[in-house]
Amino acid sequence: FSNLEDAFLSALRNDSIFVAAESQYRSVLEKLPQARAGLLPTVNASYNRTGYDAKVEYEDSQFRDINRQYTVDGWTLSVTQPLFRAANLLQYGRAQLQVEQAGTQLEIARNELMVRFSQAFLDWQKAVHAKNAVETTWRHRDAYAKYVRSRLNLKLVTVPESLDAEAQLKKAQADLLDAEKGLLVKIAALTRIVGARPRAPSFAFKQVPWPELKGTVEQWVERAGDANAQIRYQTFQETMAAKDIQIAKSGHLPSLNLVAGTSKTFNSGSTSIVDGAAANSQYVTNVGIQVEIPIYSGGAVNSRTSEAVALRDKALADLNNARS
Repeated sequence: FSNLEDAFLSALRNDSIFVAAESQYRSVLEKLPQARAGLLPTVNASYNRTGYDAKVEYEDSQFRDINRQYTVDGWTLSVTQPLFRAANLLQYGRAQLQVEQAGTQLEIARNELMVRFSQAFLDWQKAVHAKNAVETTWRHRDAYAKYVRSRLNLKLVTVPESLDAEAQLKKAQADLLDAEKGLLVKIAALTRIVGARPRAPSFAFKQVPWPELKGTVEQWVERAGDANAQIRYQTFQETMAAKDIQIAKSGHLPSLNLVAGTSKTFNSGSTSIVDGAAANSQYVTNVGIQVEIPIYSGGAVNSRTSEAVALRDKALADLNNARS
């Protein structure tokens, strides 16, 4: 990578934590079409074919026993269009909030990745500089040790001086080994985020202009709160919790549907005495309004409402905590 921007783009594609967050975001996107489906018509079709081998024995002697084999087959097509379902309407609004919240959650994951990437990059740079410094020290110690050895042969230095130079060289070698191991650890940490082993000793930095400061400190604090992804996430959470209360209460409301259907049934025969041998087809078409009125559900609606109220209170407390 030639610059930090390319490296960070690679991190967006390869960091497992962010990739998981992105997958989670894509899954939440499907909540919207799922909720929309509750407002759209449903169409069902069925077909059946049944063979019968029937035997009828009559107690009255004036009727003959019946032994017949016949088939019945038919198809049915039905359409149901919701006209009023409060829970479905509210659920669709909640799904929209979920999608917006998921986008904020993805933004939080991106910001966290930026922090982890920056920390790993700085740790790598620090380890590179530390290794270079230790390597320079080792070279100096090595040169000095060689110099002392040559003078020791000429009896120009004492044995203690020679032992001290050797000890310093061994310490420098140990420090260099530790620095190389530390560098490998930092390279591995950065590679795990970026997806590739860094090669260049440093990246090119772009000059970023400072934003122009306008307004009072209070205005800047307010803007920071509005722009904070964590606060926006908790705001969506509190709004959805309030929507859940409405959804739970809607369990007491009636629902209204438009239903329509058509069907055909063919009988090759029957066990009827009069017309049992006559094949016939039946065609039925129906259109109507279906009203469902909930009367009693064992207290489940009230319980779900109480649960939703408690979760709304928790979401409100979490929002206040994020703002503080």
